[in-house]
This record gives sequence, structure tokens and C-alpha cells, in this order.
Amino acid sequence: MVLLHGWPYDIYSFVDVAPVLAGAGYRVIIPYLRGYGTTRFLSSETLRNGQPSALAADLKDFLDALKIEKPILAGFDWGARNANIFAALWPERCKAMVSVSGYLIGSQEAGKVPLPPQAELQWWYQVLFCH
Repeated sequence: MVLLHGWPYDIYSFVDVAPVLAGAGYRVIIPYLRGYGTTRFLSSETLRNGQPSALAADLKDFLDALKIEKPILAGFDWGARNANIFAALWPERCKAMVSVSGYLIGSQEAGKVPLPPQAELQWWYQVLFCH
């Protein structure tokens, strides 16, 4: 089982659930998402990119390196979106998925259209954290 954290959180979000899952017999892996914790780029020439599809490709590469063919994926926030994109692009590679969040796969075109002011107000913290 691969547990994927959200933003701005990290792997310690799963400190309580990981032992429960391991106790139930699951192999539990909790990687840092790109840019978190001890992650690093091996080359200074590597493009720095937090695009959701890049994170899903990271997950695929991670699973390939560990020779994990069909994981159970579970995530929240950015981790949920990562799991969703992975499952959409490589459904044959996903045994099951638990996705908790409003960050799912979105439409780039729809994202260009502002929400009504009251709905936009609910996202105020995005401006705070992203600037």
C-alpha cells in the first residue's frame, strides 16, 4: 500500500494509520512527494516542475524502481490527485485506490473561468501559501 501525502503536509500525516495497516498485513510505503523532505534532483539540469502529471510520473517511476506492479494507493489533497491521475493514466497498474480530497483531476479550460466571488473566497489560503 502506498500512502501519498498532501500539501503542505508530509509523510508524518500517516504516523497513526501506517502501523494499523502494517499490523493488518499490508506492506506500507510512504514516499515524500517531489520537493518534500529528503527529495532531491540528481542533476542541476533537471526541470523543476510541480505539475500534477509530473507527480504522477514520479509515482510510476517510483513503483517501477521498486518493482511494484499493482499497488493499493491512498492519498489526500495533492496525494489524492496524484493517485487519481496515476489510476486514470495506468488503470491496469492500480489494484485499488482511496482518494480523500477536493483535488481531483481537473479541466485546464474550466480552471480559467473564475468561480462566483463567494466560492473564490473559500480558496483564500491558496494565495497566502503560493506567494
